[in-house]
Amino acid sequence: MTICLKRDLTLPLAKKGCTFGVELKTTDGEGKKVYFVHYYGNTIAFPGDACEEVFMKGEQK
Repeated sequence: MTICLKRDLTLPLAKKGCTFGVELKTTDGEGKKVYFVHYYGNTIAFPGDACEEVFMKGEQK
């Protein structure tokens, strides 16, 4: 799965419209979505409210 950012984040190069590959989709302690994504050689968490799921050709929902 891939996500597209709906707004700018404080991280460098994490700007609105950028896409990232998702390693893991989960929820936090409050039930909000969290996406763990590939971020330039690392895996970090992006808040779900800043992301929109984008499915590439051949991927399943």
